[in-house]
Amino acid sequence: MRAPSLPSHGFPNVPGPVEPVGQSVRETWGSGALAEALGVTLATAGGVEAAAALAEATVFVFGSSLHATHIMIEKSRARFMARQYTWLAFIVSLAAACGAPVKPYVFTTTLHADHALAGKAWDEKTHTPATLEAAEKAALDVPYVLLGEKHDNADHHRLQARALKAIVDHGRKPSVAFEMIDLDLQRAADTFIQSGSTDVDELGRVLEWDKRGWPAWSLYRPIFEIVVAAHLKIVATGLSHDQARRVVREGPGSLPEEIAERVKLLPLEPSVAKSLDDEIKASHCGMLPDAMVPPMSIAQRVKDALMASMMQTNATPDGAVLIAGNGHVRSDRGVPTYLRKASITISYIEVDRSNDQRSYEADEPARFLVFTPRVDDNDPCAKFRHAP
Repeated sequence: MRAPSLPSHGFPNVPGPVEPVGQSVRETWGSGALAEALGVTLATAGGVEAAAALAEATVFVFGSSLHATHIMIEKSRARFMARQYTWLAFIVSLAAACGAPVKPYVFTTTLHADHALAGKAWDEKTHTPATLEAAEKAALDVPYVLLGEKHDNADHHRLQARALKAIVDHGRKPSVAFEMIDLDLQRAADTFIQSGSTDVDELGRVLEWDKRGWPAWSLYRPIFEIVVAAHLKIVATGLSHDQARRVVREGPGSLPEEIAERVKLLPLEPSVAKSLDDEIKASHCGMLPDAMVPPMSIAQRVKDALMASMMQTNATPDGAVLIAGNGHVRSDRGVPTYLRKASITISYIEVDRSNDQRSYEADEPARFLVFTPRVDDNDPCAKFRHAP
């Protein structure tokens, strides 16, 4: 059962009611015990007529045994009808708070699936534990939603698809921007969506996915299934390899004019700039010459600024969603810094040795962190350390 919600009318208008997302009362508290207990209470305090009406509402919400509840009601002789509407309001509000049933998420990656944090979430704004459903619900009425990932983790893409579906089911039709789709493929993506085709794998071929060096199409397919089914606009945000290399060698001025005018880099605090430099060094296993670190950091910032610009100029009245690596959606120096308070970031991250959620905040600044098992424990830099 879905709680009623008003249609979306775009941003920055005042949003309509938030559609609840969470476990059903039946799933949370089990069987019909709560409903039957409410039937007894209402029959005693609210009268036979009130209890009969509310028993049906209770059954509708909680799936209790109507027959069993009516038996209890028949034993009551109290007739205080004034209580009817108070209790009915209670039932309705409780139903709205509980929301529609949501099946627990089942991971496909299994390494460290027994980790204490796997499947849990963390709210960096309040520094408190959260749930996957709470993170998804918080994104329902925000204009710009950024969904971070580790590229080769299948569960990250399935969870991104789940969050996108929640937004679509809420009545919104945002555009969906992808780090992985180069700007030169925008026309091909538009043509496919406008054709009304439902062949998701054909879209993969149109986007030349297997030629562009990203992890397998099958990993990202769940996201595109939502995009195709809802006929959402696809937004390309990526630089070609040649353009990215020129930015490293020659700076942002080497970009074509129509791209360069979108790239307005914001200054970084020294500590934040250092964190980017450190990340660039680590991602290259410490093998990158020091002279190459600043231009590589500039290239990263150019990509962030470009993604933000493409999101803003291609947003629908219902906003835009970004699919990108966690490094790009960092709230301290990534795409969100250009979108400011109109955005929310959910970063899907793999667990490490720590069971302390706070220990992840420095490396993964976001509104919400969602913890998943790992693809592997391989050290990508081991081969360099053992090289002769």
